[in-house]
Order: sequence, then C-alpha cells, then structure tokens
Amino acid sequence: MKIVLSVLSVLLVLSSKTGWTAEDALYYFSQGEKYRLSEEYGLAIPMYQKAIELKQDYELAYNNLGSAYYGKRMYDEAISAFKKALEINPDSKLTHNNLGCAYFYKKMYDSAIEEFKKELQNNPDYIDAINGIGYAYQQKGMYEEAINWYKQALILDPESTVARDKLEFTQKLLGEKGTRENYRTWNNLAIDMLNQNKWEEAIEYLNKAYEYASKEEKETIKGRLEEAKSNLAEKNRQEDYWQWVNSGIERINRNNLDEAIEHFNKAREYARTDEEKETVTKKIQEAKISLGEKARQENYWKLVGSGIEKVNKNNFDDAIDCFNKAMEYAKTDDEKEMVTKKIQEAKINLTEKKRQENYTKFYNAGLEMMNDNRWEKAIDYFNKGLEYALPDEKEMLKGKINEAQLALDERIRQENYWKWYSAGITAISENNLKQAMESLNKALEYTTTSAQRDKIMEKIRIARASLDRKQNWSDYQKWVDLGINQMLHQSWKNAKEIFTRAFECAPTEEEKGKIREILKEIDKRERELHSNLQIAKTSLESNLPPLKVKNDLNYLFFGPIITMFCLVLLFLFPKFNLLLAGLYLRLGKYTKAALIYEKAVFKDKKMWLYPKLAEVYMKSSRMDEKAIRVYDRAIYFNSSNPIMIKIVADYYLKHGKIGERAVEVYEEALKYEPDNIQLLHILGMIYANSNNGNGNEKKAKDIHRRLSELGYEDGEVVDGKMGELHVVNWELGKNPKYKI
Repeated sequence: MKIVLSVLSVLLVLSSKTGWTAEDALYYFSQGEKYRLSEEYGLAIPMYQKAIELKQDYELAYNNLGSAYYGKRMYDEAISAFKKALEINPDSKLTHNNLGCAYFYKKMYDSAIEEFKKELQNNPDYIDAINGIGYAYQQKGMYEEAINWYKQALILDPESTVARDKLEFTQKLLGEKGTRENYRTWNNLAIDMLNQNKWEEAIEYLNKAYEYASKEEKETIKGRLEEAKSNLAEKNRQEDYWQWVNSGIERINRNNLDEAIEHFNKAREYARTDEEKETVTKKIQEAKISLGEKARQENYWKLVGSGIEKVNKNNFDDAIDCFNKAMEYAKTDDEKEMVTKKIQEAKINLTEKKRQENYTKFYNAGLEMMNDNRWEKAIDYFNKGLEYALPDEKEMLKGKINEAQLALDERIRQENYWKWYSAGITAISENNLKQAMESLNKALEYTTTSAQRDKIMEKIRIARASLDRKQNWSDYQKWVDLGINQMLHQSWKNAKEIFTRAFECAPTEEEKGKIREILKEIDKRERELHSNLQIAKTSLESNLPPLKVKNDLNYLFFGPIITMFCLVLLFLFPKFNLLLAGLYLRLGKYTKAALIYEKAVFKDKKMWLYPKLAEVYMKSSRMDEKAIRVYDRAIYFNSSNPIMIKIVADYYLKHGKIGERAVEVYEEALKYEPDNIQLLHILGMIYANSNNGNGNEKKAKDIHRRLSELGYEDGEVVDGKMGELHVVNWELGKNPKYKI
C-alpha cells in the first residue's frame, strides 16, 4: 500500500511565545524531513516531536510524524499522529488517505474504507484513494465491490497499471473463490516475495494461503511464516542499528561529540553480533577521547589567549602565570614550544623586546629566504640582523651567513654542472659526439662527489665508444662502397680484393656473413664473364674482321659493328643484358640501366638484383613509393647501404608503420646509428606494447637501459623528430601509448 506524503508549502505564521521561535520549529521540522526523505525514520521521529513541542498546532509536522511512524511500521502511533493532524484541520488533503493506509496495514479494513471515502469527499479524483478502497474490499473477500472500485479508477486513468493489475487479479480470485487454486495463487505469491526478501508482503500472502491450505500444507506455511517474521525483525533491527551508527559518525564529523555518544549508545541497544557491539564500543571510545581532547584544547587556548591579552597590556607577571597554567594543558611539542616562547617573551623588558623583535624579524626573514633558496636575500637580512644581535646571536648569524654563502656557491656550481651536463646529453641525442665529450668534460670540472664524477665519466665513456663505433662503421662502409663501385664496373678482381679488406674490418659477424656472400657472388660473376668472353671471342673470330678493342669499354658505343655485336650477344646470351646495364650505370645512363634491371627483377623474377636496381634509383635520386619498395626489398636481400636503410626507416616513420617489417628496418637502421634517440624510443615503445613474446620484453628493457645510459631517466619525455615522427613518452609495463 502506498502512503502519500504531504507536499504542502511550509508557510509559518507564528505568534511569539516564551522560550521558542518560529525558526526553531521550522529547523526541527526541516531536520525531520531530511531524515525521513533518506528513510532514517528513527532519527526523523524525535525531530518532528520537537517541532510539535515548540508549535502544538503544527498540522504538517503531525502528518509527517505519522508518515515516519508508518515507515517504521509503527501503525498505532501513525494512526494517532494522523488523527491529531485531522483534529487541527479536518479538511486537510491527503491526511485521510494516509490514515486509511495505516488502518489498512492494521487490517482494520472497514475503518480504512471510511477514511479513503472521506479523502474522496475533499479530493474526488484522487485515484490512490479509489484503489485503496478496492484493495480493502479485496482483502475482505468482497471481490465484486473491489472490481467496481478498480473499474472506477480505470475510468479516471485508463493507463493506470496498478488499477488494471489489481482488477485482473481480483477477477481471477472471484472466479477461483472456494477452490484449491486460491491456495496455489497465494502460496506462489508468498514464495515469490520470500525470494525477493519482501518479508511483509510474504507474511500477508502466507496468511492468505493458510486459509485455503490442507493440514500438511498449513505446517509448511507455519514454518515459512516463522522464517519470514524472523527475517523481517532482523531487517528492522539492522536498519535501526545502522541508522544510529551513521548518525553518530555524522555528528563526529561535525564535532558534535555529546550527541554522537548518545546516538552510538542507542545503536548499541540494537547491536546483536560481537562485531556490531565491538564497532559501537570503539566508536564511543573514540568520541569520548575526542571529547576529552576538545576540553583540553579549550582550556589550553583559553589560558594562552588570556596570557597574550595580559602581554598586550604589559602585565608580564600575570601573563607568565597564565602561560605556566597553559603549560599544564600543553600536550604536543608545538604547544609546549609556543607556551615556552610566550613565557620568554613576557620576561624581557620593553626595550629588550623591541631589540629582540627587530633581531627576530631579520633573522626569520633570512631563514625564510634560505628555505626558498634565495641565498643573496638571506645574506642581506642576516647582515641587518647583526645590528640588533647580542654577542652569542652575532656568532649564530655569522654561521648562518657562512652557510648561506656556501649554499650560494653550491647553487652556482650546480647550475654550471647541469648546464654542461645537459648540453652533453643534448649533443649525445643529436649524435654530435665530439661536442658531447667537450661539454661533459666541462661538467666534470664542477663535480664534487664521486657519484657525480662516475656518472660523467660513464657518459664520456659511452660517447667515446659510440664515436669509435661510428668510425669503425665509416671505415667498413668506405670499403663496401668501393667494392660495390668496382662491381658496377665489372672489375671483379679489384672488387674481390676490396671486399676482402672490408671483411677484415667488418664490425659484426652478421656483416662478415654478408661479405662472404658477396665474395661468392663475385667468384660466380668472374666465371660467367670468362665464359661469355670466350663465346664472344669465338663469335668474333668466325664472323668479323679483326678489330682492335681498347680496354676502355666506352668504345663499345662508338662503333656500329660493335653495337650490332652487342645486340647479337644480347639476343643470344640473355645474361649479357646485365653487363650492358652495368655499362649504362657506369656512363650515367640511369634510365636505360633501370629499364634492364626492372625487367630482370619484376618480369624475370631475379630477386637477387634488387640491390642493383636500388643502386640505380639512388644514383638517380628517386624517392617515390616504387623506389621505396625497391629499397626495402634491397635491404631484405642483404643490402647494407646505410643511406638506403635510413631512407626506408624515415619513410616508415613518416607513414606510421609499426608492423614486423618496419621493426626489421628500424633494427637495421639502429645498427648504423646505435645512439639515435628517436629510433631507440620508437623501438622501445613497439617492444613494450607488444604481447606476442619473442623476447620483446627483454628488448624493451635493453632499450630502456640504453636510454638511461644516454641520460634519459624513467619518465623523461623526449620530444624529438625523425622525418614527420613525433615521439611521445612511454613507460615499461604500463601499456604505453604513442602516436605517429
């Protein structure tokens, strides 16, 4: 049954009475409303009672007091409160309805019907009162009358689901009256309420089912009734317990400790379990301790304030007495220190006090400047304090001045240290290793601790090692480039000698493996060239008059007979077209050379020629997407040209590539630029963000360690650029985020 709460505007027009005001009554009423609306009915009731005590004709307070009793299921008290409200105003809207609801739950159905009908006299279209009459008739078993009232409710509101559901249910009861189906209907409803922990409804439906139950069924229903009543009682107990506990906690937060103890004691009346009792006992103890502490602090500050007042009146003897009494209540070191200071201040005469005030002013100002690391200002204040200082105080001030001067010197040293250290780290990130070593050596001049010195020496060692590695790679690449140039000129013997020297200075075993493969390829080309020259020689001797050919291959293009000979060779010996492509490359005819190599790669599927085609594209400065793909494949087929690798890496970074192939290219580029901050960061982010194993976590940690060696500590943001790449911060083990 729904109880309707009054929503009348609170308009108080009160005549003045001794001992209270309209604001007092309204305050307690508003407190009751706050608790009632939060369903803390046990706390709302005394608030309404206090409001009624202050204003005995407070109709709205009586009505809402009844509502609170109703919420607590204290129906007799609710009925009394509603009746009192009606005595004050018999025509009050909704109060008759509320009284009818209370009668209904007391199973006083005739009285409930009477009150609902009175409500309809004042409020004819109030559908809740109409439904209440129908529900009361239904509980009395007068189903026809109940049906008529539900139909009347549906006429007023055809969309009312309450009236429609109750009409259908009552019609079903009417059709099944006197049969076993009534038992099953009420019993099923009761079981459903039990499953939903709705104990009041369950008890009501179990009592209905009991009327139609057999002897054996009645025993079952009795057990269920006992269980439901026990659960309802426990639910009400727990609600009361937690209402009082929460109310006590709220008052502690407001520092209203007396009321908090009172509410905790009331909560203890409802405590049943050991845990609940222990909780309440602990809260009471805390409140009492806080209450005692509050009293101590009040006495302490009262005496301190009185002493300060007497100091202001130059009554120093009485001031000292007050401060000594305050010391009896002082508990903390801060409190004792303050009282001691006040006593000392009171003991000095006015002249000494003024001197001390001036001295203290400059001394404290100097300390404040020291706390703010403003050493120059601190020295100025301490020097002014010397003018007012006693001999002992002067010694202390001189010590402070020396301390501030040392701190100032230390700050200047640290500024120089960090200036050169940061310059060195920046130079390392920019791969300017010589400049990095110069800056770090200057930073070394400003170190004072072995830890700082070791740190700088380690950075210098890393920079020097990186510089040495860069030089080794440079020497190695020089021989590789010379060897490739000889290969492009078909000078296989010279190429073999040069690559042999490149093998000797190769920096890694992987690079040595690549050189071995190149040497094998050179041997193969030498054999093929020797075979082709023998065939060409035989063909010339049998078909052409003697021709004196110079060593310079450029003459091949100046004789028509030789040109025809080359075309015949090109037709008869397909491999000769690669020699011709090499000649075009040597003469700078990159377009013609590219056409031959493109045919060999894309049409004849000679994948091993990708590096050759890439060389042609690079000499012609091609940077289109097709060229990038060729550079990528050339790298894949063991091309170790660092410029080519750098181009592909830049392209991948610019276009946000983070797949497996991109990672391979980044790793290859890192071999030539092992200290490149951007490459280290992008690889570190990819490794850290990868969950596919393959040692990526170890790789990410290795890169993280390498970045730390280069001066980038945990969490430090590096906002660098490589092509169009913008690197953002990443952190191991925390699902790093990054964008390209």
